[in-house]
Amino acid sequence: MPTNNQNLMGALLDAQRAAAAEGAPPPDATNTHHGYDYISGKALAAWGRRILTDSGLVLAVFAGEIRERRVATTGPTQRDGSAPVLESSMLELARTYCLAHPASGESLSWVAPWPIVTTAGKEADKAAGAAATLGLAYVMRGLLGLAD
Repeated sequence: MPTNNQNLMGALLDAQRAAAAEGAPPPDATNTHHGYDYISGKALAAWGRRILTDSGLVLAVFAGEIRERRVATTGPTQRDGSAPVLESSMLELARTYCLAHPASGESLSWVAPWPIVTTAGKEADKAAGAAATLGLAYVMRGLLGLAD
């Protein structure tokens, strides 16, 4: 089996060219708090899957794991010039993606983490679902060369 993924990369380039020619889908949702329109993660994922499929590619999600990540930040500078290190933790959803070119048998797999953001009024399961949707949308953006 080839190890350079030449066919897969050629198909991905075709998908990127198709995405650029077609343009991203129009905004289908509104952020009511900040008052702007945006493309929902679901709409972007559906559009991206169609572009990839038309180019002979398949994007699959094989696994997801919720894990805790420790985060250290520097706090405000004190009068003596020192700055305390503030530690916290956050949950993230780490999903394994696989981009495959079935015609050649070539594939690439990677793990992409996305933060699970729980806020007042948002249950953990809903936050994990949002992380899954947003993570997939940003994977699509990256694969197809779209601006954030």
